[in-house]
Amino acid sequence: MDQQHHRMTGMPVTVYKVEPGKGMIAEWHELWTAHKAETNEYLFCQRHGWWDEDNKQALYNVPVLSEPFKTADDAAAAMSEELEQLADKGWIHQYTLTFDPATGGGKAVKLTRPFMML
Repeated sequence: MDQQHHRMTGMPVTVYKVEPGKGMIAEWHELWTAHKAETNEYLFCQRHGWWDEDNKQALYNVPVLSEPFKTADDAAAAMSEELEQLADKGWIHQYTLTFDPATGGGKAVKLTRPFMML
């Protein structure tokens, strides 16, 4: 399944064990939900890799697949559960984007537990 060709139904959340921006390569997971229009299914999508802060690029950026869900709420619940499980394993630095009306762009927001999509 090519996750990038499905319409996102929420903002992605990126999680790290180590706070990003410390000039090191940091392992990360990115999670989001999407809608697969051709089958009217909802997906919980995830990518995993390492972030090279010095070069501002993802390394070893690969998809992690999940089963499709019948509703957007079911996919969102699976994502929230995965965020909590990752936090239990030390992935405590969790970020998403929100709309910033002052700039018209995205603004990074650090999430706190319980981790829920905004």
